[in-house]
Formats: sequence, C-alpha cells, structure tokens
Amino acid sequence: MTTMRNILIVIGVLNVLLIGGLWFGYQAMNDHRAEYEQLSLDIMKEEATQKNAATLLRTLETIQPARAKLDNFFYEHSDDDGVRFVEEIEGLARITGVNLMVSVANFSGTPPNTIFRMNAQVNGTWTQVNRFMRLLEVFPAHVLVTRWSFISAGGAKDLALNTPWGGVINFDLMSVKESAPYAGN
Repeated sequence: MTTMRNILIVIGVLNVLLIGGLWFGYQAMNDHRAEYEQLSLDIMKEEATQKNAATLLRTLETIQPARAKLDNFFYEHSDDDGVRFVEEIEGLARITGVNLMVSVANFSGTPPNTIFRMNAQVNGTWTQVNRFMRLLEVFPAHVLVTRWSFISAGGAKDLALNTPWGGVINFDLMSVKESAPYAGN
C-alpha cells in the first residue's frame, strides 16, 4: 500500500507540476500577446508597403514612354529652349506661308510662374494668317495668345481672302518647366 501511496503522491506532484507549468506557459503567452499582435500588424503593414512600392514601380515603368513624349512639349528656362520654341513658331509660319518677324522673345517671371513671352509681326493673306492662328491654337505646348490685331492692306473696303493682311500678335508660352525639387534647386 505504501508503494501505491508513493506512486499516487508522485503522480499528484507531477500533476501539480504539470498544471503549474501549463499555467505559467499560458501566463507567459498572454504577457507577450500584445507584442505578438503588434509585430503581426507591423509585418502586414510592411507587406502592404512592399506591394504598393512594387505597383508604383510598375506604373512608373508603364508611363515612362508617355512621359518622354510629353516632355517634348515642356520647355526649360534656358536660352536653348527659348530658341527651340521660336524656331518651332517660325516653322509654323513657314508651313502656313506667313511672314513672321519676331520683335520680343524672352523669359519673364520667377519660378514657378515663369513664362516665355513673344511678340511678332505677321504678314500674309487672310487664309495664311488664319491658318497660322489656328495652328498656334492647337500647338502642343500651352500657348496663350494675349493680344492680336490684324488689318487688311486694302483697308475696310478690300476684305478679299487673297488681299495682304498684316498685324501683331503677342503670346505667352505657359508650359515652362519648374526646376525639379530633387535636382537640388
């Protein structure tokens, strides 16, 4: 009987130790539960950030060709781009057959409100002048006509389409690039 009693005592002690160990483990898990939940949230946020970064990278790669095309219609605040714009406007004049004499062509304003101002005299037939104005309106860059005034060389009595017309036009190129903030400017 003593053997049985000793066995029961040992089993009882082992049960108490087992229950104590389980209770201690449960308490330790509860103590670290908040930390576990916070770490799980951090991992989920990091995974979402990585997915968003990958999506953004794919989007940037997709729009790069379109952006390269659009960049052609924006001009830097530089003499080279000012000359390029004047040459493109003179090209429109050649296409339409008008005689264009530029009197003022310069940048004005300070970034981000920089514009390229251009004043010119235009001569040609009504059809040529009208076509030049229409091409200027649909020019891919943002061009704002601030003043235009044309008159027939024959006066108000001679408004035929083949009569020479002349006048002045003032316009601003509004699509001048700002200095990029990441370029250190």
